[in-house]
Amino acid sequence: MRKRFMLILMATLLFTIAPIIEASAATPNEIVTLGKKQLGVRYLWGGTTTSGFDCSGFTGYVFKQAGINLNRTAASQYSHGT
Repeated sequence: MRKRFMLILMATLLFTIAPIIEASAATPNEIVTLGKKQLGVRYLWGGTTTSGFDCSGFTGYVFKQAGINLNRTAASQYSHGT
């Protein structure tokens, strides 16, 4: 269930911020691969590191690894794209 949720979350964000990804060097597949490497990291409310992530902390971390800076909260990440 957790793996499925994370994959759905990543796919949703990829579609939401596609214009930002196009401006970066990372491809959507590379970003998904970076996200999959974090499977198994525990959930931690407010977490933004590999010690524990919340949903927006996870996406912010993964996209930062790909050279894309996102806002901190899920709401601001959502409004970041088109």
